[in-house]
Amino acid sequence: MDDPRPYSPEWIRRRLEASSKRIHQGLGQHYLVNPGAVTVIAEACRRLAPGPLVLEIGAGLGVLTHALLEAGLTVRAVEIEEVSGDILADTLGKTHGDRFTLLRGDFLAMEPQRLTGGLGRDFLVCGNLPYNRVGEILLRCLEVFGEAPPALVFMMQREVAQKLASPPGRREYGALSVIFQALYLLKPVMNLAPGSFHPPPKIESTVLSFLPERRPGDLGDWPRFLRVVRASFGHRRKKISGALRDSGQFSPTQLSALKASRPELMEKRAENLSWGEFKFLSDGVPD
Repeated sequence: MDDPRPYSPEWIRRRLEASSKRIHQGLGQHYLVNPGAVTVIAEACRRLAPGPLVLEIGAGLGVLTHALLEAGLTVRAVEIEEVSGDILADTLGKTHGDRFTLLRGDFLAMEPQRLTGGLGRDFLVCGNLPYNRVGEILLRCLEVFGEAPPALVFMMQREVAQKLASPPGRREYGALSVIFQALYLLKPVMNLAPGSFHPPPKIESTVLSFLPERRPGDLGDWPRFLRVVRASFGHRRKKISGALRDSGQFSPTQLSALKASRPELMEKRAENLSWGEFKFLSDGVPD
């Protein structure tokens, strides 16, 4: 039987069948096998990328990576799973070695310099995120990229995408919604059914784009903003005044100052405040 063209649907199927018993199954990975979806996602990345450089988190077998390279982009790919990393090195490492770099290891544990060294500031970050690590990876992105958050294109479970993009006042609205809406304009690229992946997940997925609108420094004291948001949602059934008090992170003097200067906000619940109102609240916390 002739070898199929690399990254064709038949090639992907054979690679998965041949490697299924060796690939680590505990990382929450679902490999994208829908060629039409790959084309749409790659085009979204090409359109949103401020330059030719892309950092891909969780490259897997390289299905999206290959499409990005074919679109003329230069890819630095992070992959934690050993067998997948071997496949990447044996395929794209040989055919696109001048524009492809593989970083083996856990994105969450890598030093920022290893991830971004030499990329400059004009790059895009993308990936098919493991469903059980989406929140961690999103927050790690903020830590790694600091004052210059890049554009992002991430695939995740649809429920998480809905939470991130949810407006205030809805049950889905939470701390991650506030944090990322404060920095980004969030737009869905496409939804994907379980059959687009191997193995098929039990839930639907969404590709979400994150377009930078502000930098952390635009939010005033960024660490304090994060602390206020997280503390407020730590007791989301309580009013902000009670949630901040019970968090133990604010002194009686600070709480009294907020009650005096931000009385209306302190009487609301976290789910009803926009990111702008959280900024106003955070700005009122005295040192």
